[in-house]
Amino acid sequence: MQNRTLMIMAGGTGGHVYPALAVARLLMEKGVSIVWVGNAGKIEQRVAEQAGIPFETISVRGVRGNGVLRWLGMPFSVLRSMWEISRIVSRYQPSAALGMGGFVTGPGGLVAWMRRIPLLLHEANTIAGMTNRWLYRFCARFMTGFDRCEGIDGEFEVTGNPVRDEICQVAQQRSRRADAEPLHLFVFGGSLGAQVFNEMVPQTLAEMPEAERPAVLHQTGRGKYDETRRRYEALGVRADVREFIDDMAAAYRQADLVISRAGAMSVAEIACAGVASLLVPYPYAVSDHQRHNAEFLVSRDAAVLVNQDALQGGALLNVLKKLMHNRARLARMGQAAAALAKPEATHAVADRCLEVLHA
Repeated sequence: MQNRTLMIMAGGTGGHVYPALAVARLLMEKGVSIVWVGNAGKIEQRVAEQAGIPFETISVRGVRGNGVLRWLGMPFSVLRSMWEISRIVSRYQPSAALGMGGFVTGPGGLVAWMRRIPLLLHEANTIAGMTNRWLYRFCARFMTGFDRCEGIDGEFEVTGNPVRDEICQVAQQRSRRADAEPLHLFVFGGSLGAQVFNEMVPQTLAEMPEAERPAVLHQTGRGKYDETRRRYEALGVRADVREFIDDMAAAYRQADLVISRAGAMSVAEIACAGVASLLVPYPYAVSDHQRHNAEFLVSRDAAVLVNQDALQGGALLNVLKKLMHNRARLARMGQAAAALAKPEATHAVADRCLEVLHA
């Protein structure tokens, strides 16, 4: 079978980058050459280079919430990025392009269409982003993480959201913790962290009797480690505080309960890990898509949803107490989450890429 090259376009957050990495790894095992396009100095460059994937940079930046001047300059940024991607295409001669999210997919998708390169798109959320809505008309395959995708009127294939193999194996590796052992709480605000968790979780745990407090693993996000660690220490709450966690499988494996945002990848990983969760959707997410993502688990009794504006009103403490004192319920929630998982998602997306590459 002739070797082919796939151009992957993904960046900005772990929710775009790690699914792309999972697909890239699998395709490389099958003999496909990969070139990854993203922004310099961002998470995608670190992840791609650590995986030994050729990485090429462009200049495009996101515009939401970045001010009028950034919006006015966006057309020029896109044109510049299209020119840069055209040079990358000429150098690598990809047989297909895969957009996994982030603003890089916009100019990359346009170049693919203009150069007659088959374009595959994957939408992780229940509500399609602006870029994917616009590029839908140009793509050869459109794949989704959930069984509904608001904003897409035509056909699409539900593949699920690709999750790293090591996380997919967690549900089978889990064993119920003895009631005499402290409950393990994993606090995770996504790859970029969540400041509201850094502030409210230590304060909430401090209001519990010390003997009832869980063992805590807390990822703060970049630049937030020192202040969060000091906050725990000042409140007299013991916690394992880390800026970033590379071994997410180990973190999920140890957790009895996860406090998390409701990004598409967080929801997919929680399901694959088979762990109970308390989800706090990011209230300023475009089209409130995190709330819709959360409902995928909440509606099946696999998670509990708490609004961010209720955290300071004692809601977090009340929900935590109820969950921590009912380990049987936590176990049922974890089982319900695992039943919703799509561990085959990485293979499904990779298979669609192979079909297009060798068409």
